Amino acid sequence: MKRALCIGISDYGTTLSSLPGVANDVANIASLLSGGGGSFGSSLITVLDSEATKQRIVDELEAIFSASADDELFVYIAGHGMVEHDHYYFVPYSSQRGVATEWAFPLAQLKQFFDQCDANRVLVYLDFCHSGGVVPRDVSESSVDAREIFRRDIAISGGTGKMIYAACTETQYAYEDTARQHGFFTKAVADGLAGAAANTHGEITTNSLHDFVSSELEALNLQQQPMQFGHMAGRLILRHHSDRSSTPTTIQQANQFLGNPLLEIDDSGNLCMVDDYFFEVTELTKSNVIVILTINSTDSIASAEIESLRQLSGRQIPIKFGHQNKCFHAYVLDVTTNYQDNTESCTIKLNELPWQHNARSETTYSENGRTFSPLDIAVIGARKVFLNEEMGHEQHEPGKGHFKSYMPVSALLGVNYDEYRNICSLATLRERFASDQSMWLKAARLQNIYSLRKLGVADQISSLKFVKTDDSKVHVTFQGKRPKYFQNVDPENISVVGEYILPT
Repeated sequence: MKRALCIGISDYGTTLSSLPGVANDVANIASLLSGGGGSFGSSLITVLDSEATKQRIVDELEAIFSASADDELFVYIAGHGMVEHDHYYFVPYSSQRGVATEWAFPLAQLKQFFDQCDANRVLVYLDFCHSGGVVPRDVSESSVDAREIFRRDIAISGGTGKMIYAACTETQYAYEDTARQHGFFTKAVADGLAGAAANTHGEITTNSLHDFVSSELEALNLQQQPMQFGHMAGRLILRHHSDRSSTPTTIQQANQFLGNPLLEIDDSGNLCMVDDYFFEVTELTKSNVIVILTINSTDSIASAEIESLRQLSGRQIPIKFGHQNKCFHAYVLDVTTNYQDNTESCTIKLNELPWQHNARSETTYSENGRTFSPLDIAVIGARKVFLNEEMGHEQHEPGKGHFKSYMPVSALLGVNYDEYRNICSLATLRERFASDQSMWLKAARLQNIYSLRKLGVADQISSLKFVKTDDSKVHVTFQGKRPKYFQNVDPENISVVGEYILPT
């Protein structure tokens, strides 16, 4: 018999911060396990929020692990976690008063249930998450190495076909995406169960699911690597899919499964960004710091823009320049109009300037119990640039109800808030290039690259692709490296995958 149990606490009442993503995660996992194609059917039990007291958790785990050898078990647990006196606990719905042994659920007890279970095939997924955008999950401080606690409390012993999966390694945090209200680990598990982890026969096995989840988290560059403990003999099939031909297996491969894209842009072609203008160039040469562009001025708009640049000649006023995956600041040295065979063209000569890195410090930011690393802040900035997402949280002011205020990412990135607010080029350039979608995406791509570097988010662009599949959204995939602020520290990888939803 196949049996499954999902435990999740999204609303801790007044005792701990709420975790809105957990409710979505539990519902998604439960639906995938028991819905069409799921192999657990009506045998699945869910325990949510105030139902998940310590006693209820103990009762449900004791019941599901009281299984026979032929049973196949799936257990999923999500919520807050904590460490106290060298032991690791899952935080149940309770008052959290007194010592943890009195009110928290110890993983040592989970280990006991797990080890004593007679079932030959057991899967346990642990995703102890914390809300608030891209933030570390809530684990209380302890001088004891979390890895040793984890191994001591949930060591795998005895039997075959028993596996425990954790959302990250002992030295890492597990991250959440509040904008979409899910944990990255659970989202990857859900996507894998939904079909992305299916093999060529349409089967989703424990091995194919773990490989997919590991690949997804690695592609996101979250510094989060899922852990697995135990041994699986044979194959445990979690779901069946008859057709896998249109299902992505990794984030890197996702674009080729977006159907028939209306438009796909992954380079700027011969388009250049010069200050706030965009020109199709017929020739571009660069020698040391001197850049020479040749433009065919074919309309009044281009002629007016070129004339504006001519007014900057020799004035040593920095302007921005971008082409392909590169951008820099430059002075306009000269603008020359040429006539040949009744054809007008223009040559713009620029002097590249040394790039001044954003002066922001590589520090963390903490507020209301949430800590944001420099990489977290960079990812938030990047998602604003590409997807126009805001990073917000609810605050309460007595007598004035609830209101939303935004984490000062703009200040941490050293950018004026008004500029940061309007920094998404997919939004700001859309109307300007309404008659030419290709020009819009190419121009937005160049502006994105400049904005990333100006914010100090990324100065090396590995890839940046826009895929417009319909009239409602643009799929964005980005990979790059952050600036190297310290000589003895290698630059971090950063990536963004998401969809910019076009305003109606």
